[in-house]
Amino acid sequence: MNHSKIEKNLILIPARFSSTRVKNKNLKKINNKPLIYYRIRSSLQSKSGRVIVSTDSEKIAKIAKKFGADVPFLRPKEISRPKSSSISCIIHTLKWLKENENWFPDNIAFCPPTNPFINSIFLKKIFLLKKKKNINSIVTIYKPEVHPYNLISIKKSNRLLFGKYKINNFSWLDFERTQEWPIAYAQSPGIRITKAKYFIKYLNKNLNLVDHKTFDTKNCMGFKISQNEAFDINNKLDFIIAKDLFKSLK
Repeated sequence: MNHSKIEKNLILIPARFSSTRVKNKNLKKINNKPLIYYRIRSSLQSKSGRVIVSTDSEKIAKIAKKFGADVPFLRPKEISRPKSSSISCIIHTLKWLKENENWFPDNIAFCPPTNPFINSIFLKKIFLLKKKKNINSIVTIYKPEVHPYNLISIKKSNRLLFGKYKINNFSWLDFERTQEWPIAYAQSPGIRITKAKYFIKYLNKNLNLVDHKTFDTKNCMGFKISQNEAFDINNKLDFIIAKDLFKSLK
């Protein structure tokens, strides 16, 4: 199979058939389109690399191909369970491509279908930024609605533990006013791009035993997006909110 130079970037969309909170979540429709459609569309529109959907479902595979994604294999059932790690999906994909096509990307973008508001421009910009900067990874980040300083821990005795969450070695106990709190960001799973060679050390490991991050946390940069763009769909209520968000963003 002949792949152009641009396809040295791999955009991987994981899409298991089963879901613990919403049945057939990746195929559930929003605006008459299945959820997975939006990530496939934005990934293809970015023209940033080869778009592969990793799924254990022939039904999802058929729909993904219809929308233009590449589905060269079906993911094994043993790494498609609810508790299967995301990195096992990445490693299986890279190993399969290397063994069956003798193809290995320079960078891999892990893009779950549950973030439908990540548009093609972001993906393109992040890949260009990755190429320009000498960094290992880029992940999408956003300002959370709740500042980390508002989070508290509870001891076994039900006593509250304040000041546990720190930013730059400071907790909220070090400030008199909330206006003085440092700006904090949360991770969004929307886009996580990292050098594919980071995963080489895991290629011969038992996939069920590998449980590491889906990106290299060393020398990692954040790419800021809004709360709406970072919206992650995981339950039935999220689908209702997402439908309203689509209407407001039109």
